[in-house]
Amino acid sequence: MNRLLFVLSMVIFATIGIFVSPLSVPSSVVALFRAGLGTLVLWLVISFTGRKIDKAIFRRNAKYLIPSGIALGFNWVLLFEGYKLTGVAIATLCYYLAPAIVIILSPVFLKERLTKLKVICVIIAFLGMIPVSGVLTPDARVDLKGIGVSLLAALLYAMIVLLNKKVSGFSGIETTVIQLGISTVVMALYVFFAEPLSFVYDIGKDFGRLLLLGVLHTGIAYLLYFTAIKRIKAIDAALFSYIDPAGALILSYTVLDEKFTYMGLVGIIMIIGASLLAEVPNFKRKK
Repeated sequence: MNRLLFVLSMVIFATIGIFVSPLSVPSSVVALFRAGLGTLVLWLVISFTGRKIDKAIFRRNAKYLIPSGIALGFNWVLLFEGYKLTGVAIATLCYYLAPAIVIILSPVFLKERLTKLKVICVIIAFLGMIPVSGVLTPDARVDLKGIGVSLLAALLYAMIVLLNKKVSGFSGIETTVIQLGISTVVMALYVFFAEPLSFVYDIGKDFGRLLLLGVLHTGIAYLLYFTAIKRIKAIDAALFSYIDPAGALILSYTVLDEKFTYMGLVGIIMIIGASLLAEVPNFKRKK
């Protein structure tokens, strides 16, 4: 049952791209709705179970939680903008370079040893971006801005992962609801000062999708994820996590009609394969 819940959370995450790409409102507004509604859902769950956020623990972890909460909101803004500019498939693959970025930064932030296998995996993953980007295909439309913002989103996500590793005393769901709350405040300020008020007219037609994105794709999906991950093996969680990028790519091809070239498929195999290969030592330890 717990495996099923985890898989379901990954399937929900995989569908984010096809819900976001058709939206008319700015990406920052999408991020605001996602963060705000996600915070509400998870806060209700925490309150219903009788738990409270310990203020002392928050103060001790504030130097990690506040920057990671800010990064979360802008991470979504950049990723959603990538969906619109370069398509869900390419933006997803750019975003999936985050594990490689974490490997590169881990020796600095976490004092972890950089092994030869990890170096090889990082090189393979980044080389995979060359065929994915389309630069090797003469007729392909290469949107460098879309690729750029998607890579920046990956960098921010990698920073969130590294900061989360330093948080102690909170459960995963508690950490997430705090980060979502911080992100909501930051995104609200950003939208108020940076976006033209004309977006309000588009909220009406996009409201259903925005509601679904916040409640289902954030609140419920994170709830399923954190409920299941405590009760399944770490190796299963690592392997099932690949349902997210694989599902996003399949849906971009079948639903959004985004086409892959043969070179693009080679890049997909390189990027996802390198991430999987980097997990091999962890798989052996977790047996």
